[in-house]
Amino acid sequence: MTSYQKIVVFAIALSVAAFIVELVRRKKLREEYSVLWIATAAAITAVAAWDAPLALIKRAIGAEIASNAIFFLGIMFLLVLNVYFSVKVSLLTHRSIRLAQRVALLEERVHEPGGARDAA
Repeated sequence: MTSYQKIVVFAIALSVAAFIVELVRRKKLREEYSVLWIATAAAITAVAAWDAPLALIKRAIGAEIASNAIFFLGIMFLLVLNVYFSVKVSLLTHRSIRLAQRVALLEERVHEPGGARDAA
């Protein structure tokens, strides 16, 4: 990677980190998710700073050129991110269903004869 490319990668990683910190500061992104993005920016910086990790990854996956290894890593990152958020969405769906069921039971209890409304 040329010096110019390294400078561009550092600038992008720093911009991403600053953007994430700003989103957390404005309460648009939760801290638990910001750790993932800050770690990603740090990993991008590490790969840009040292050619050895990228060369090792390139050899490990059998890529001909470094850009193929970078694309592969990006796709794997997005795959893992999609699975993670699918699990989170599933968990929230189950919680929403349980909450709706509890609200329905409470409403039924309030509206039944002898319930809280008739006692007042």
